Amino acid sequence: MTAGKYDITIEQGSDFSLTLTVKEGGNVKPLDGFTARGSMRKTYDDATAHDFTFTSDYDDDGTIIMKMAHTATDDLDAGSYVYDVELVHSGNNTVQRLIEGKAEVTREVTRG
Repeated sequence: MTAGKYDITIEQGSDFSLTLTVKEGGNVKPLDGFTARGSMRKTYDDATAHDFTFTSDYDDDGTIIMKMAHTATDDLDAGSYVYDVELVHSGNNTVQRLIEGKAEVTREVTRG
């Protein structure tokens, strides 16, 4: 399966959430035995990564929720980033990239 391309916008200082439904061959992919991981960076070679967190019960509905809390987005510099999300199978340690793209962080005006 080839990774999907999807550009996202993250508002600095706000909670970010994106619900992903994983499908393979047009059918929902059961996610038993899988976990998700994902990061974004200013450039592909940047040493500093900003990690997403993921919530899912990793069952038969194929749904993963990709998140970044406002406490994390508050520390991001406004501008362009690149990101991707991968699925890792705990049994055989295979890795499959699900989605990738550009992430635009918009600047916050109101600060608490």
